[in-house]
Amino acid sequence: LSNNSDVQYFNPHNFDKETLENLHDNPSFLMMGVFDSQKLVGYFFLRFFFNKKAFIGRMVDGDYQRQGLAKGMSNIMYSITWDLGFRCLTTISEQNKPIFDLHKKEGNVVFLKKMKNNYHLVEILPDATVSDL
Repeated sequence: LSNNSDVQYFNPHNFDKETLENLHDNPSFLMMGVFDSQKLVGYFFLRFFFNKKAFIGRMVDGDYQRQGLAKGMSNIMYSITWDLGFRCLTTISEQNKPIFDLHKKEGNVVFLKKMKNNYHLVEILPDATVSDL
């Protein structure tokens, strides 16, 4: 994923080889990608916890944004999470204004608490309407 200015707000884990291999081997972590031929243009993940909470994250290459990829990735993550009976959680930076404002206006998004560095813990409730990002 290159050419993505939003990566500064996407810090769920490191992207070095060792970290990615460890996450790949972790049965509670599901890593998924969207490809254009051999090029990774979208990355998204689910991290499941024993307390029936799942954390989601997604990132789309800057050259591929506003084409519906994030919406499709979100729908996949939401479906998996809710079909398994988990709560769907994520964190959002206030400084990532387009995404922050998008989640504020979505009907089934609940801001649970403010965290350090201007991030918010958010829950996406079942049947959330996914807007185009």
